[in-house]
Amino acid sequence: MARLVRKPLGYGNGGGDVGGTIITPEAIAIFARGVRRIDRLRRAGRNRWEDRPLLQVSRELAIALKPTPWRTCPLDTYRINEPESWMEGELAISAWRQSKALCDRLLELMHQAAPASKPAPEPPPASAPTA
Repeated sequence: MARLVRKPLGYGNGGGDVGGTIITPEAIAIFARGVRRIDRLRRAGRNRWEDRPLLQVSRELAIALKPTPWRTCPLDTYRINEPESWMEGELAISAWRQSKALCDRLLELMHQAAPASKPAPEPPPASAPTA
């Protein structure tokens, strides 16, 4: 029996806007864990920058995505629309924007994968005919 091999999804043009990052299903799953953690922290009113479990997820995501060392973690750009005010210099802001583009792509892939991983909702029970 032939074994099905899943090809990783390529993102970027091999040196363009996101450096040719390869997005695997594993990276999407790790990113989804990070997004859920950030959303829980936000609802609880806790600071995401001080959360050790989130730091661990960020580390796992870096291992899965193999970004350049200066690249901001895509999780650091989640729910943030612009670079932080303290960021200066074209290189830092460019790296942040690349990570934001990668975050947006991961979110898109995460939402595409979500319906496939969840069972379809059961239809509502048919109402009994009334006499």
